[in-house]
Amino acid sequence: MDVAGLATVYAAPPELVLHADDIRLCLRSAIQHGVELRPWLQRAAPADVAGALEACYREYPRPRGRAAIVEALAEMGGAEAATPLQFVVQSEDSPSIRASAAVALARGGRLREAVSPLLATLRSTNDPAALAALVAVADEVGLPSDVGPLPRPALALGIAQRRWRASRGQVLAQAGRAAVGGALALAAHGAGTPGYMALARPEVFATAQDFVTIPGWMISAAVTGLVVGALQGAALGLGVGLADAMWQGPKRRIWRRVAGALAGLVQPAYLIPFSLAGLLKPVAGPGVYVPVNILYGLILGALISLGLPRLGERPPWRSHIGKPLLSAAALAVATVPYVLLVYVDQAGISMLSRLLFAVILAFGVGMSQCHWRRIPTPPIAD
Repeated sequence: MDVAGLATVYAAPPELVLHADDIRLCLRSAIQHGVELRPWLQRAAPADVAGALEACYREYPRPRGRAAIVEALAEMGGAEAATPLQFVVQSEDSPSIRASAAVALARGGRLREAVSPLLATLRSTNDPAALAALVAVADEVGLPSDVGPLPRPALALGIAQRRWRASRGQVLAQAGRAAVGGALALAAHGAGTPGYMALARPEVFATAQDFVTIPGWMISAAVTGLVVGALQGAALGLGVGLADAMWQGPKRRIWRRVAGALAGLVQPAYLIPFSLAGLLKPVAGPGVYVPVNILYGLILGALISLGLPRLGERPPWRSHIGKPLLSAAALAVATVPYVLLVYVDQAGISMLSRLLFAVILAFGVGMSQCHWRRIPTPPIAD
């Protein structure tokens, strides 16, 4: 039947119920021409529609058509769709189609019927389509508690890969925005280095001008801050974004802090080697500044993660600004003992710069995820 014939049949009065052979012909023609199947689901008895869809599935070799059939069965639901979906779960070789059928069957209240044949297949063969379907059910619906032995490593890896594919764009976008926010924040902080030095150590400030101009000093420090801020921001955005993508429920908050803390190790990753090489001159010895820098990096990352919204959220800056401010204040408090331990009797000289570093970085990374455009308020009707 061509498209014109399908249109003629569909234009018939809704009370005209098609018989089994008629609905099969219409569905087969709709699949062949790439026409949406949903409008035909109400034109015959549910059992006839389900039987026709199963017959078309068995006859139609192209994945696009089989995917459309599974989508129609999922839309149809009910006991009539369960048998065709079970057949798809047991026989389909396309991972995505088999996964869609298994999820539809599980969401229709037949979780065990969806999972059992998949596990039976995986116990005898290494079927990637069966594993993909089991992963989809576990990720979207969950598995029965008494389902029996599971391929846990493969299942965990599959769920992680699935969630990464679903959230990859958002995670990378968040990392990019955080990198920009961190870079701009620490570039601004670096540009102010001559000012901090003039306040804290005027004699060093005066001597430095014999070797470098103030604009050159500002530019070089800003470029350094740009690189460091971009690396730290990207690590925080990526780590916290991955935690949001991979974990759900109450555990998400814990893993956000863990991922943020690990991302904060970017700071000791450059501070410790620079200190050991003599490029930085902490007053305390390596036995103190190495563990203190590592601990401070963990705290820095965990506290800055407090100011990042959940993955995919872009809150207006006015409603979000409180979280980065709270994060910055907490990090400033944590910075004080860090400076006292590392710089000892010269802590007063370094305190201003380190406090501003902490506050500006936390605020810049946290605010990088906001919407800055003003959302127009609709006019109030008279």
